[in-house]
Amino acid sequence: MVNKPEKKKAIWRRKYIHEVTEENDIKFRAPLSYRHFRILGWLFLAISQISVILKFGETIYSNPGMYGTWPSVLSIFSSLMAPLFLIAAFSVVLNAKDGYRRLLITYGGLSLLIFFAFLFVYEHYIVGVFATATDKGTAHSFVNDLLALGSGSGFLAFNFFLDLLLCTLVTFFINYRPKKFFQGKKIIIFRLFASIPILYEVASIILKICCSTMTITLHPLVFPLLTTKPPLAFFIFVAMAFFVKNREAYFVKKGKTHEEFDKFQETNVNSLHFSIFLSIAIVIAALVDLAVMIGLLLSLVKAYPIQEGIDKVYYLSSLLKTVNAWGFGGVVPMILIVPLVIFFDYKKTYENKTIDLFVPVAGIALIAIVYIEGGFEVLKNKLAELFTESETPPEGGDGANPLLVSIRCLIDKIEK
Repeated sequence: MVNKPEKKKAIWRRKYIHEVTEENDIKFRAPLSYRHFRILGWLFLAISQISVILKFGETIYSNPGMYGTWPSVLSIFSSLMAPLFLIAAFSVVLNAKDGYRRLLITYGGLSLLIFFAFLFVYEHYIVGVFATATDKGTAHSFVNDLLALGSGSGFLAFNFFLDLLLCTLVTFFINYRPKKFFQGKKIIIFRLFASIPILYEVASIILKICCSTMTITLHPLVFPLLTTKPPLAFFIFVAMAFFVKNREAYFVKKGKTHEEFDKFQETNVNSLHFSIFLSIAIVIAALVDLAVMIGLLLSLVKAYPIQEGIDKVYYLSSLLKTVNAWGFGGVVPMILIVPLVIFFDYKKTYENKTIDLFVPVAGIALIAIVYIEGGFEVLKNKLAELFTESETPPEGGDGANPLLVSIRCLIDKIEK
């Protein structure tokens, strides 16, 4: 009898992950890391600001739609920026050599910094300006109404570091192994603390919905305490944390140690599994997000029927903006980053951290260039248009400087 050769195990399959070693690991290693995602995040953020410049141009020229669909198309990049930063943050959280403490202090400190910066600007500058013409109480009331009206939805959400703090807390409570407290069966108490940031996220969503439907009125000082990302983007992050935790539990069930699991996390098989899981999670979340958005839109149509004489397109777009302000529909564009996620290695790190410090500086500089150059081009073209449309120069003689004459004509036209 001829012995048949033993069939080689598909070591990349989930049921064999506890048997993966450096020797039998797959060769493919995803090339993208948290650093690449951060760079792309800043780049997408800068690109999205071009839409702000274009909208500013439409306002200056009093010509809505003069740039066609470009402002809407470019604004999509802002929806891609947040998940890239969140995925990068997840990678940093799991790879932090000094644990979670530094990240919690960093994101918590920056969240408080944003809050107190807004408080200072709100009280000292905004309210302070209007308080020169009236009493303090009236100035507060007027500014609160102005901010609510200007936001279009009754609130402003801009503290992105708060989102990073909540995501870090979820990962901390789900995956961290306490060294001193919450030992044995008490660990379940520690794990349940993960519900605190999740409930905070839910409460923030409820407040935004109630505020935009005029059920309640939020004080402006609550604005920096609201989350900014789409709700389902947060739950993608929660799913990532549970993905890591479930694999750890599987390892322990197979008789392996936590140290062996830590070594497994450095393998190419683990990196590939994570990329596939995250890609699937994004697609599922996007489909659910789309379904919820449509459901909420239909509910608003039923609750607020269109009035006679109102344009249907304007009516539907207004309701859609309301639903988007709640955060629903924001995950759908994330499907566009799935090709990047497939080539993402969340365990890839670098010894030289200098570039990581340079990336945000370069990102802020790039955004500043977009605003300075974009604003300059819009204003330059507007001034050129006003000069061209100037009326016949007033008395000034043939020998008058043409530039000074044009400026005077422009001033006369503005005064009229």
